[in-house]
Amino acid sequence: MTVQKSLYDSLTQYKKQGIYPFHMPGHKRSSDFLPHGLLDYDITEIPGFDNLQKPEGILKELEAKISYACKSERSFISLSGSSGAILAALLSTVSSDDELLLARNSHVAAYNGLVLSGAFPRYVYPQITPQGLCGGVLAQDIENELLKNSKIRAVLITSPTYEGFCSDIKGIAKVVHRYGKILIVDEAHGAHFGYHPAFPASAITQGADISIQSLHKTLPAFGQSSVLHLSGNRVDAAKIKHSLNIVSTTSPSYIFLTGIDFLFSKTLKKPFDIFEKYIQNLAKFEDSIKHIENIEMPAKPLKGKFGILDIDIGKLVFFIKLGSLTGHDVSDILLRDYKVQVEAAYLRHIIAMTSIADKEEGFLRLSRGINGIHKMLKNGNEYDIINNCDYVKANIALSPRCAFNCEKDFLPLDESIGKICGEFVVPYPPGIPIVAPGEIISEDIIEVVKKYFSDKGVKRINMIKDL
Repeated sequence: MTVQKSLYDSLTQYKKQGIYPFHMPGHKRSSDFLPHGLLDYDITEIPGFDNLQKPEGILKELEAKISYACKSERSFISLSGSSGAILAALLSTVSSDDELLLARNSHVAAYNGLVLSGAFPRYVYPQITPQGLCGGVLAQDIENELLKNSKIRAVLITSPTYEGFCSDIKGIAKVVHRYGKILIVDEAHGAHFGYHPAFPASAITQGADISIQSLHKTLPAFGQSSVLHLSGNRVDAAKIKHSLNIVSTTSPSYIFLTGIDFLFSKTLKKPFDIFEKYIQNLAKFEDSIKHIENIEMPAKPLKGKFGILDIDIGKLVFFIKLGSLTGHDVSDILLRDYKVQVEAAYLRHIIAMTSIADKEEGFLRLSRGINGIHKMLKNGNEYDIINNCDYVKANIALSPRCAFNCEKDFLPLDESIGKICGEFVVPYPPGIPIVAPGEIISEDIIEVVKKYFSDKGVKRINMIKDL
């Protein structure tokens, strides 16, 4: 066995390198936005500190504080992250007799929710931008599916997307409710929405019955800190709470809970002021790179097109137009030469995540990096537009639950064409399946799997044995 450094040693060494985090969590490891002396807060459910499984005291008050701040009718804490909250949302709204209309660019947690609930999926597909990115989902496309499939009980879409693109939630909610269905919005990347007019309105204020937000993604909170918001009378709040308890630990971290309380009691006490400073830093950064032609930030020009009603100005997406560098190369250069770690890198674009905890020094470092890389790309050729968004139209043979329970065999990739997939094939980030259990494997799907996983040694795939 090869002896490797421990996680603790690796993190300690990483800290010493002084790398700036343009990635999650949103606290950016800044002591200004986190409670101090965390060791003192690591307790259990001793008298006076309530029980998250059945909050009646201090934690009930915290959830009420969150609900008031986020303008929901009820809010529930999820320390199983947004993944756990999505599972709970589906357990509470659909069953094996129902169908779920699911945006195909949804997180794998939504597909796992289908396994647990037994519901059958119907897919709606997002619009695709000229850069090959997922745009928004159209209300008309949702209505078309509701007209065709009467067994659909709920609709789940992702807004904002990983790149910060928002669908028309208000318009979609009107359509969904006109047909008597439930609208669930995976708003994991939009926990900061609604605190300043420069950012989109939150889904729960635009008609969503359930919205789910990851506090730790774009706000100063510890990983796993999420909330599920509820509005209207279409969903049973007691069932939501029971479902959350099913997918959650009975020993929640009071460190994480303290972080959530600190966020809503201290940090967001006067949100407009703190967001104003954040927006000024974003504006200064954009001004510092406005002359660049070889790398573009496509978000603002896409607003109002491709189903994108609004955008998150805090999600910095850089698309490489010229030269021989890939997004992975650009990410590596930023880390090596400028000590900046971005959130994600792809073939033609990178994503830098920002938050109210970001410092001006971090934006200056990113600006120097982007300007330096721009000069490296100066004499290159323009890239052909390619499809960065590899969501092949799915052919569903079985429900995810049926596929999960079937006997399976591992087959070489090229021998799996025409077979029914028995597992998830999911590139991270952002955790959107290329193929899900119950879907038929096609040649196009195999090509996408090879594109993402050939360098990781993926040669075989779990397939369902002949039924």
